[in-house]
Amino acid sequence: MELSKQTNYIFEIKQILEKARQKAYSAVNTAMVEAYWLVGQRIVLEEQNGKVRAAYGKEIIKNLSVELTNSFGKGYSERSLREFRQFYQTFPDLLEISQTPSDLLDENIRRTPFAISENTIWRTPFAKLHWSHYQRVLRVADAQARMYYLTEAANQNWSISTLDRNISTLYYQRLISSQSGVGCFSEICMAKFPNFVVLKACLWLAN
Repeated sequence: MELSKQTNYIFEIKQILEKARQKAYSAVNTAMVEAYWLVGQRIVLEEQNGKVRAAYGKEIIKNLSVELTNSFGKGYSERSLREFRQFYQTFPDLLEISQTPSDLLDENIRRTPFAISENTIWRTPFAKLHWSHYQRVLRVADAQARMYYLTEAANQNWSISTLDRNISTLYYQRLISSQSGVGCFSEICMAKFPNFVVLKACLWLAN
């Protein structure tokens, strides 16, 4: 009996720590996805300041890659930065940024337009998705297919391998074909996700 009680409390403690670890991992992942979106947004804004010069855009990516790699190490190659830019351009309404001037900043710093406290608000149910989910979906050309895969991944807790398999086997296209000619994205969402909030986000981003 005593041994059983000891085993139980050890198991419960392990469960507590495992849940904490999962929460921490999820929080870090969400923060990094937000950061990649914000980096992509900032790159696009800087490129727009340089107007339409393609050479200027390449220079931004190249210089930024060098600076970020020196400061943060691996993960900021030119290819990765182009992917962050694509992420923002593909999902420009993924996040909403609430910007509030910070009284804690130095007066000289506060004068710059980016010297603000940014609170990001997810406007979709995709906050729990891993960056790898987005990387896979960015390769999908069809906008409605992208939104379908993201919505399914978020609500059905698809792993990366499951998402890969469904994309590679054209799951969305096959589902559309099986609708007997209806082929309407809104009807698919309504059938699979009766929750109105999820459906609204799904359709809003698809338009």
